Amino acid sequence: MIVRVVLVPLGITFVLQMMVSVLQMTIPVLAPVLTAEAGLAPERIGNFTSLSFIGALWFLTINAQVMPITGPLRLLQIGNLIAATGLLLVLPGTWWALLVAALLLGIGYGPTPPAGSQILATNTPARMRSLVFSIKQAGVPLGGAIAGLGAPWLAVHYGWRTAIVVIAGTVILSVVAVQPWRQRFDVNRQTALGFRPSLLLRPSILREPVRAMRLSPALLPLTYAGASFAVVQGSVFSFLVTYLVDDVGLALATAGMAFAALQIVGVAARVGAGWFADRIGSARRTLILLSVFSAAMAVLLSTIDRSWPIEAIVLVCGTAGLAVASWNGVYLSEVARVAPPDAVGDATAGSTFFVFIGYVIGPSTFAALVQVTGSYSPAFWTIGALVLTAGGVLWRLEARRT
Repeated sequence: MIVRVVLVPLGITFVLQMMVSVLQMTIPVLAPVLTAEAGLAPERIGNFTSLSFIGALWFLTINAQVMPITGPLRLLQIGNLIAATGLLLVLPGTWWALLVAALLLGIGYGPTPPAGSQILATNTPARMRSLVFSIKQAGVPLGGAIAGLGAPWLAVHYGWRTAIVVIAGTVILSVVAVQPWRQRFDVNRQTALGFRPSLLLRPSILREPVRAMRLSPALLPLTYAGASFAVVQGSVFSFLVTYLVDDVGLALATAGMAFAALQIVGVAARVGAGWFADRIGSARRTLILLSVFSAAMAVLLSTIDRSWPIEAIVLVCGTAGLAVASWNGVYLSEVARVAPPDAVGDATAGSTFFVFIGYVIGPSTFAALVQVTGSYSPAFWTIGALVLTAGGVLWRLEARRT
């Protein structure tokens, strides 16, 4: 009975999470083609990824103003439509088109953490929370795998513009498909509040994430850890294909296959991490283990070179998915656990705001290190060292609780 109750909200949030992730990952996967079309250096894709998360950051500051009015499911639908529109704006192939597209992709992605968490927290028993949140978050690497396999194939056979249109169109269809459940999950929306667009541009909205961090003393260290994980994940997701094509010398389709391996393993890893966290009764200890594993995999990725067999490269990239792609659901479930029950969405939006700063800083800093040093290795070592500090912060937090 409990499984049936959870299945529908989990299925809807999973599908919309997966679809918006397909949109997000398409630009990094097609980065060698898109940057060449726009006349840019390949590593500049990191700047566009960072801009995307700036868009997400802006949305997270206005979440408290918007979600009570729209309801969480409608907000997820709106986000997917905005992101699909953003991807379509890549079609001109110019640098300014990439800029606008990246910003809209980020704004469209912004609703997925708070709105998805609000739906799941309301419909999930506490003893299943880490697993359910992790299954929902498994939509991110699954979306990446679909992008990693599908986008290069479509680009090679039909052109990259066709790939963009097909992917965006599929996402729009998914938004329409979940409409029958809108009334069920948005029943508590407060339409009487009214909507004032001027509220979305007030400087005071920047205080909302700070206010949210006061909802629990555990939120600050959890958020630092999440931001550190985000630096690693954002950098690896943004640069893996470009690194394998530009530095290692693989063909785009082969690099896309390695990227897909990382994402596919990440699907199972997110579910496995959630199951493990529930099994041992500690999301924090699970995150500590993942911080060590993520650091090790960042260093290992830096050692790939042209002499490696393709199978070994795909194997290492897939193994990296066990670490860098598996933490999100466990982190979100812990945020939901420590937050007041009636403020899960606000706590998630506030914490995710600062975590997304990691997604902004990570790829741009990674790109800068590659440009300054002329090598990808120092960039991989730096992000590995950072995520180790996250493990230390969580260790201290867990020690204080015990």
